[in-house]
This record gives sequence, structure tokens and C-alpha cells, in this order.
Amino acid sequence: MCIVGKERSLIANLGASAALTVNHLDAPHVATALNNAKLFYFTGFTLTLSEEHVLKAAKRSLDHDGTFTMNLSAPFLMQVPFFAARFDKVWPYCDIIFCNHEEAEVLATTKNFGTKNLTEIALKAAALPKVSSKPRLVIFTCGAEPTIYAHGTVSGHVAVPPVDKSKIIDTNGAGDSFVGGFLASFAKGHSVEDSIRAGNYAAGVVICHDGCSFPLTPSYTI
Repeated sequence: MCIVGKERSLIANLGASAALTVNHLDAPHVATALNNAKLFYFTGFTLTLSEEHVLKAAKRSLDHDGTFTMNLSAPFLMQVPFFAARFDKVWPYCDIIFCNHEEAEVLATTKNFGTKNLTEIALKAAALPKVSSKPRLVIFTCGAEPTIYAHGTVSGHVAVPPVDKSKIIDTNGAGDSFVGGFLASFAKGHSVEDSIRAGNYAAGVVICHDGCSFPLTPSYTI
């Protein structure tokens, strides 16, 4: 882990995903979960192995009217042509895309969107080709700045509750926690904006605790 003040970043072993095989999805317990699921989430890092297993889940979601979601995860996945080509195969199946503002800017560059405005980038990303008629939802987290979203042709933003800098302990996992909070709310049928609020809350809690630890009771319910 690289630590600069209170900012922390994991130094990942990008080859670790090679231990995962496509056959994993055929394991009985995984196959059962795939058949019963209506909400699917993958990180972009899984594409370093292959796109085959991601597409298998994406097509399963499409065939059963599920919701397939993905996190862009890291700029290099869009910058390295080998990985970008894999992402391009998966992108049309993505109903929801998550990323931070830095990844959004890289996406705009690699897709030649011709703009640095994050709202415009979100709208253009939402409008990229899609295999189903379901409007794509694109969500950009921007640290302490409002979270930006585009749902089809509709865009908006949701304010992030301020966190006292003196209480911030570990910024690792803020993005993943946002997704967890968002999907927990979204799975219950809540609106996009309410689900973003749940995600913002979860991220705000995690950065104030060391590692994967939480208060005994939440101050936010869904």
C-alpha cells in the first residue's frame, strides 16, 4: 500500500486474476447463483483474465431481464488497447456503469467524446451502443464533490455529505463501498438519486474507519 498523508492506494498484483478460470462460473453453486440472480456486478479488473466469463454473465442477465453492472476500476483498462478491446465487447451489455472522475476523463479521451465536462461525458457514455432498450445509467463519483449521473438522456447530481477531514482515517475502498451502498438501495427498488445517497453514505462511513470495519449501527437506512 502506498500511503501519503491520509490518502492510500493499494499496489495490486494485476496478475492475481489469472488464478480465476472461466470454469468457475460452471461450478454448481455459482451456476445456481447465476440462474437465480437479477442483479450482476463485475469490476473491470476481471477483464484482465478474459471477457468470456464476463460476457457469459452479461448474456445471462440479458436473457432473464436482469441488470448488469460494471465498474471501470482503473484507467489502464481503457488505455491499453488489449484490455480496451475486451471492454468494448462487454460495454453494450452494461446497464449501469460506475467509475470515478479520473476514470471518466480517461474514458472521454479514449472514446473521443471531445469534452472534459463530466456531465456531458456521462451522457455520451450512456448513449454508447447497447444491446437492450433499457436506458443505461452512468455514475461518476467525484470525491467530496457531488456525484454525477446520466440515465439515458437525463442527467443530474447528488451532493456528498461533508466529512470532517480530521475524521478521515483510510480512503481505501471508498469507491467499492459506494457501489455496495448504491446496489443495496437499488435492489430494493429505490430511485437512482436515493440509491446514490446510500452509496455516498457508505463511502463516507468507510473512510472514517480503519480497514473493513464499521460502527455497530448505521445512521442511514434504506
